Amino acid sequence: MADSGTISRIDGIMKNTYGPKIVEQQNLTAFSRKRYGKADNEFFRAPGNHFEFPARIGGNRAGIAGTASDDAILPASRQQEKKFLVYDRGYSAPIAMFEKDIDNAKGKEQSFIAHQEDEMMGITNDTLKVINIDLVAGDGSGVLGTCAAGATSATQTLAVGTGSFQYGSMYVQQGDVVDWYDSTLTTSRTSGAGVTVNSITPSTGGGAATIVVSASVTTTTGDILTRGPGRVNKVYSGFLSAFRNQGTTFQGLSTTTYPILSANRINANGQPLTEGLLRSAKSVVSRKSGKEIDEFLTGVAQFDAYEALGFAQKRFDSVTLDKGFEKLKFGGTDFIKDVDVPSSIIYGLRRDTIKFGEVTPLGFGDLDGKVLKWVQNYMKYTAYLREFGNMLYTNPNQLVIIDTLNYATSNPAYAQ
Repeated sequence: MADSGTISRIDGIMKNTYGPKIVEQQNLTAFSRKRYGKADNEFFRAPGNHFEFPARIGGNRAGIAGTASDDAILPASRQQEKKFLVYDRGYSAPIAMFEKDIDNAKGKEQSFIAHQEDEMMGITNDTLKVINIDLVAGDGSGVLGTCAAGATSATQTLAVGTGSFQYGSMYVQQGDVVDWYDSTLTTSRTSGAGVTVNSITPSTGGGAATIVVSASVTTTTGDILTRGPGRVNKVYSGFLSAFRNQGTTFQGLSTTTYPILSANRINANGQPLTEGLLRSAKSVVSRKSGKEIDEFLTGVAQFDAYEALGFAQKRFDSVTLDKGFEKLKFGGTDFIKDVDVPSSIIYGLRRDTIKFGEVTPLGFGDLDGKVLKWVQNYMKYTAYLREFGNMLYTNPNQLVIIDTLNYATSNPAYAQ
């Protein structure tokens, strides 16, 4: 048996053994970003700062009527072709590394992490996650939640419920930089400086969630939590901008003047999901556009609710698993889950009406010939990831949303 001194010396020269890769502990699922955010080469970028594409929003029906051989024909009216205008937006994501940390890890099997590779892969996955949240839960403003009760404090509450943007802390994590705005999204409560999320207390039993930020903020009830300092209205036009476009100017055209451009909304008024609501969603798109939706897209809460309807009626649909993606069917229409879709919402859509207009593809900036750039006066390097473009919605009348659906706000899987 070795004495304690020998054991101590052996312990001092033994190498640590590390696992083969970083064990990711965040939910980085970005299903919809990958499904609906693929660049469509059909939509080119016109010179300038926006996309333009034509839409035929009305025909010449005013000049069509029953006619006898001795009747004068009706006056001709012009076909109505209009331009959709979609302005470029984008995302940027910087990383920074010290030279000694890169060298310590480079090509060494016993390094704790492959530092450079891990930083670059990590920022890519984090960016995709942010875009996914903005896409399926946002309206282009960068909204993350709603103030449940105003306060002058570093501790702020986030509303949980079925109403607009009552997401609790679902889309916030510790370390995020956020900003508070008034309900009209015009006045930053931090004067555009932003604050950092230091800690989060999720919703319990359906009550408000609580976040503690890095500085005191004066808010009022109904204020909006957004991502980034002073960055409101700079993210991609999310689904809510298209699915809730009734009575607004959408992609440069008024949906009041041209109601055919209005998407379809079914307000559930707090009732639970029923198959009747799903049938209505399919029927209203068929009635308005003559098309059938391809799929329903929803979050965890309504996916579980639909699955439970099948259990209750002893109708068991097959479930397909593909890298965390689950799919059911309703009347032949795919019923798909994305964990970032709000708990009170179901989208019904045709995939070919949702495009991504790409200007600059997702990748690291390298126009000066290198990705890693020296930070002057420091032994430090930085790189940045960027993507520019925006979502394009070509046929809003082929989209439908069922919102304000009831769900169990006491369930931590549904309300956070």
